[in-house]
Amino acid sequence: MSFFDDSESAPAPAEDALLGVARSALGRRWLARPCDGEEQRAMMARGMPELLARVLAARGVTAAASDSHLEPRLRDLMPNPSCLTDMDEAVTCFLDAVENKRKIAILADYDVDGAASCALLQRYLRELGADKAEVRIPDRQNDGFGPSEDVFRELHAEGTEVVLLTDFGSIFVKELKVAADLGLKTLVFDHHACFADGNLPPAHALVNPCRSENSPEGKKLTCLSATGVVFFFLAACNRRLRDTGGKTEDALPDLFAFLDLVALATICDVMPLTPLNRALVRGGLWALRAGVGSQGLRMLARDAGVEGEVVARDFGFALGPRLNAAGRVGDGKLAARLLYTDDQEEATALAYRLGELNRVRQEIEADVSEQARRQVEARQGQRDAVLLAWDAEWHPGVVGIVAARLRERYHRAAMVAGRGVNGLLRGSCRSVPDFDMGALIHAAVDAGILDSGGGHPMAAGFSAAEEKMSELHAFALDWATRKGAGEARDYHLDGIMGLRAASLTNHDLLERAGPYGKGNEPPRFAFPSLRVARAGLVGRGGEHVSCILTSEDGGGLPAFAFHAADTALGEMLVNHRASSPPLHVAGVLEASRFRGVRRLRLRVEDVAEGTSYPAGTSRPTGV
Repeated sequence: MSFFDDSESAPAPAEDALLGVARSALGRRWLARPCDGEEQRAMMARGMPELLARVLAARGVTAAASDSHLEPRLRDLMPNPSCLTDMDEAVTCFLDAVENKRKIAILADYDVDGAASCALLQRYLRELGADKAEVRIPDRQNDGFGPSEDVFRELHAEGTEVVLLTDFGSIFVKELKVAADLGLKTLVFDHHACFADGNLPPAHALVNPCRSENSPEGKKLTCLSATGVVFFFLAACNRRLRDTGGKTEDALPDLFAFLDLVALATICDVMPLTPLNRALVRGGLWALRAGVGSQGLRMLARDAGVEGEVVARDFGFALGPRLNAAGRVGDGKLAARLLYTDDQEEATALAYRLGELNRVRQEIEADVSEQARRQVEARQGQRDAVLLAWDAEWHPGVVGIVAARLRERYHRAAMVAGRGVNGLLRGSCRSVPDFDMGALIHAAVDAGILDSGGGHPMAAGFSAAEEKMSELHAFALDWATRKGAGEARDYHLDGIMGLRAASLTNHDLLERAGPYGKGNEPPRFAFPSLRVARAGLVGRGGEHVSCILTSEDGGGLPAFAFHAADTALGEMLVNHRASSPPLHVAGVLEASRFRGVRRLRLRVEDVAEGTSYPAGTSRPTGV
């Protein structure tokens, strides 16, 4: 396939706007993603189609590494788990507790990563024939994030001896000191940033790739979700049982059957899709499709209407929101129970319950999103580098999603706070590329503006007094000025594609370089000079736009723009008429299955007016 008449390079230098789009409907400049032409040609010389070769080269893949990139193997990419500090101590303590039937409890976060890592431990205990652990998941509304001192006291009174903490624990110094004083052995499996001053909690073992004490190899594992860290821990347990416990390989739990939960957490927690994580996700998809993974996850997919084989995108858009709904507007333990149950009847009932909770969450989210949007626009905050909206009455279970909606709408980093505990607001943040939101929140904590907080570069959370919100906003704007504006202005595309080239064949070819996500961005293409037919609003509240795109050469393609109603993008699609100028449309090709038939559509991410190609740019030749 050739995108351009000149197959040697992209149609214009990277610094020039693709198709002449200097300002799209969303205010972005379209740029051709930089591509190493020599590596692309080297891959094509080995027989690789141009489409795939260009996408790989644009993601920094060399010809020499292309085979391993297309077929990442976990056995080649997974280092010795002992490269992580305290791993061996955690294994010794855990296996001793199992062998001597000590009472074990699991404390986990209320999101997908927390639920999946908790379920992974429960499934492993079941495979060993051990007693199921007591599970405690904080209530988002009443407890807030992380373990409390009281929960350790309760567990100790119940005879618990070993407590496993997953997806939190690295910064809870005071709480884990209470646990230590009570004689509890705490094993922390986390991936969140530790305090910069090295002030670590007094855990019996703290396994976290972010620890400064890790070996160089261990420090490379910051790509892992908490569930990924737990998977490494279980691999270390299997190795110990094989090497010194006298167990044969066949007698050990099959960790490949656990990869579905690792894949789920990796995608839902938006972890970078490094070669290791791509291998984990691919293995997880295999486990789910082969029917050897979580019974509950399969039932959830069925309840969500995911037809055919589950793909990585389904984790983030169909399954993750249902699992998160448990912790947002219900009981966080429901998600973990669904993921570790091996009873089909229970799994079916729990999947249905999570679907109901998700619908409740959607209604609450729609209301809070509208209020937040009005609040931001009332003070012209949409012009700020970092957006902030808050209300002490907003449900804390949806503030993270609302922050994401503000980011999508205005293409700026966003912070949203709602009802918290102990008289404080509870906030959630979503960032844009090259703006480290986690670092901003840690700095605000150090400055005394926030009561607590932490997170990743792209997502973070915090607790603060309501009277501190204006000070937080000013601090964030100053931070953005000093560190770089929190706005996504440039939109990088892999090339221009003729509408007739948008086929399932080419989509499946591109999927060979997947799964896609953070760190391995999905291929994005611009489709020039299109007409829009049968455009309308769809969804529960009419928040999405569905349409048919057509080209002058007779090509046609269904298209869908998520949460585009009420935006300039949606208005350009819905209001397009036969007399209107043609549109350049950009987005990602997606395949879906409806009534057993696979169909292709374009997930529209941006549009721009355009009548012709800029000087020096050739028309796409299609296939």
